[in-house]
Amino acid sequence: METRKIAVKEGPDIIRWGKCIKRMFTILEGYHIKAGRTRNPDIKKWDRIWQLKTWPKVVLFTWILLHRRALTWDQLRRKGTHGPSCCALCQNGEETMEHIANSCSVSNNLWKNHHQLFDINNRNTGSIRTTIEKWSSKSYCNTILNRASNLSIGFLLWNLWKARNRVIFKEDEKAKEEI
Repeated sequence: METRKIAVKEGPDIIRWGKCIKRMFTILEGYHIKAGRTRNPDIKKWDRIWQLKTWPKVVLFTWILLHRRALTWDQLRRKGTHGPSCCALCQNGEETMEHIANSCSVSNNLWKNHHQLFDINNRNTGSIRTTIEKWSSKSYCNTILNRASNLSIGFLLWNLWKARNRVIFKEDEKAKEEI
């Protein structure tokens, strides 16, 4: 059983659910209590992703990627699906999101161009999560350049994913060069 510290406030007694200030039941908190765990501390770290002013599909994809839920072949195999295991973009290495975003020769070329364009080299080749964590760490004097820099990594990853899907589902080999 989870033990909680009870906050003491002056005033009338109120009925409330768990740690929720608004006195309302939330499915998420109920799930965590039933599962016997508290909320993941990483959740706060990734909340800023939802505050990015970019296309909702890019924000959603970034969130999916950070939570390792993108349906790459390694994820599909874990769920029992049979299929190829090599990267659709470079044909080398096992297709994982980490490979597509970091190790793939196609993504390496994109990262190189990104570094030259924004003069940023905060990419962690070992972890795409760390790269995304650090992505807005460089600040420019120009607000437009700051905005473009903050949006660029989400769009870079989104376009890699779209190109990968075009190669797999539409057999469009030109997608690799068009990124």
